[in-house]
Amino acid sequence: MKQTLIEHRCSENRLSKPNTAFLQSLSPGPDLKKLTLLMDFSGKYQLESHENFEAFMKAVGLPDDEIEKGKDIKSISEIHQDGKDFKVTVTAGTKVVLYSFTVGEECELETFTGEKAKSVVHMDGNKLRVCVKGIESLTELNGDTIINVLTFDGIVYKRFSIRIS
Repeated sequence: MKQTLIEHRCSENRLSKPNTAFLQSLSPGPDLKKLTLLMDFSGKYQLESHENFEAFMKAVGLPDDEIEKGKDIKSISEIHQDGKDFKVTVTAGTKVVLYSFTVGEECELETFTGEKAKSVVHMDGNKLRVCVKGIESLTELNGDTIINVLTFDGIVYKRFSIRIS
C-alpha cells in the first residue's frame, strides 16, 4: 500500500520511480493515507483579495446586480474540523451559508447561485478538492492563508483568505 501511494504521487509530480530500498526500509506505522488527515483547517478566515471575480460569477450565472453587490464584500469563513468532519459557516454581507461534510463521503453543498448539489470532498494533506455542478474547487491551507482556486468552463477565480482567529 505505501509503495503504491508513493509511486502514484511520484507519477503525479512527474518524478522518477521511488527508491525501492528506501520504501522497504520504512518501519510499520500508520497508513500514509491517514497522515493526510492531520492538517487542521480549523479557524476563522477573512477574504483578503480575489482575482477574476466578475467574469467567474457571470459564467456561473449570478445576476449582474448580485455580482456588483458581492465584488467588494470581505466574506468570513469559519471552519471547524474534527478529523474528517468539517462544519463551515460563510458570512458574506447579510448572507450566511452553513454546510457540513465528511471527507470521502457524499454531502450536499450550495453553489454561488444558491443551487444545492450532492458531491464528495476529497482531502490530500493541506488540500481539499470538490466538484459541484461543473465548478472545480481546490482549497489549499498554507500557514495562516487559505487559497481557493475555482474553475468553471475554463474561467479561473482565485480567493485569498487570511486567518483572523
